[in-house]
Amino acid sequence: MKVMKNMNLCFMIMAIMICILFVSQSLFADDWEEVTTTGDKPEARYGHSMIKIDYKAYIASGAGGSGIELNDLWAFNKDNGEWEKKVPENDPPPPRKNHCAFTYDGKLYIGWGDQGGIPVGSAFYKYDPATNTWETLYPSGDDSPEERTEASVTVIGDKAYFQGGRNPATGTVFKDFWALHLKTFAMEKLGELGVYEGPHYGHQSIAVGNDLYILGGNGSPWGYHTGNLVYHTDGGTWEIVDWKPKPGFANFNQVMVRMFVTMFYQQLSIYLFGGRGPKFNPYGDLPKINAPYTAEEDTVFHDMWRCNTQDSSVTRCADLPVALTNAAGVLLDDEFYLFGGMKSDSSLSDALYRYKIEDTQIETMDQTPNVFCLYPNYPNPFNPKTTIQYAIPKAGRVSLRVFDLQGKQVKLLVNQYQSPGNHSISFNGSELPSGVYFYKLEIGRHTQIRKMLLIK
Repeated sequence: MKVMKNMNLCFMIMAIMICILFVSQSLFADDWEEVTTTGDKPEARYGHSMIKIDYKAYIASGAGGSGIELNDLWAFNKDNGEWEKKVPENDPPPPRKNHCAFTYDGKLYIGWGDQGGIPVGSAFYKYDPATNTWETLYPSGDDSPEERTEASVTVIGDKAYFQGGRNPATGTVFKDFWALHLKTFAMEKLGELGVYEGPHYGHQSIAVGNDLYILGGNGSPWGYHTGNLVYHTDGGTWEIVDWKPKPGFANFNQVMVRMFVTMFYQQLSIYLFGGRGPKFNPYGDLPKINAPYTAEEDTVFHDMWRCNTQDSSVTRCADLPVALTNAAGVLLDDEFYLFGGMKSDSSLSDALYRYKIEDTQIETMDQTPNVFCLYPNYPNPFNPKTTIQYAIPKAGRVSLRVFDLQGKQVKLLVNQYQSPGNHSISFNGSELPSGVYFYKLEIGRHTQIRKMLLIK
């Protein structure tokens, strides 16, 4: 009888453990899915860029499976699941990987990077989807950055902010900080990366309102960075963020001992995932749902983290389907698309993955946000109603207006003094024709514009 009781107890414990396992897997592994596409698709690659233009995701350059750098250009349409190879009317930029890429005024810009470990030059290249042509541009200014690869760039307003990088041919790692004025294409040196941080390469940067967040990276031979910098473009000042892990999770130093992560920003949070780090984390191993592959000298990760920019908290989200480093992704509406990257066995991925943020993962927002932010409207495209949300950190007169493609104002949604907090308003386009519209939020010196599509 005693043996039977012990066996029953063992079965009960096993059942409980299995339930816990299934629950934990559902919490961390249900939100990524591989996208089935039709027709030809880009070859597997790493060190490429992925940029959103007109509701499409553009992939440029990178290095293929043979290790040879590429200079092709592809566009993915999420509405029909098709890739389209762009064959420009003139010569494309020279092949490269680990370059900088950004979009401005509906155009794709790429610059820097390397080919075979040699920086490819100081020229920038602009692609216009309307004409399917490339244009070569050289920044003006009294000073110019040294050629480099594995730097990072983020656009805020009419400036593209470049940080760090390295020259693999000389072994130089940079800590300089530059702004490219996009209206004049003049380069301006702003100084160096913060006060307490050394050189950076392989890091990522992202815009949160008018603030520039810089996360991760390496500073060889100084090692991996764990400080997380914020540059306030309004005042030209630096700050180090003290991220606060939720109970039961790793501290952020553990999380950010890595480079070549992929990031996106949505709903006041920065999501970061994948990348590569040292085999032995000096701050302790990360909590594991699925153990990442450990190579002889480094580790390729598939974990994903959410960093709330309001309360500086950090929580773990869904694991990637496979460990990846040097991948690239883009946010289309409320879904994130990830393509390519290097796997833990050094093979390359040609899969396209999609991640959708579930409502249960979006926590209630603080009533006193610390950033000025205009969110993507939802739904988008819409017919005929959509909701526009925005956050203002301090009280002031708020203006929210809708314009057509010709710049004509078609609707004044908000024009009043408002208190700090998160606000939302419904827009009804029943009286307007189908097409692309812009909505513009203004308060004081802050301005932000987003695009929406009305389809009837």
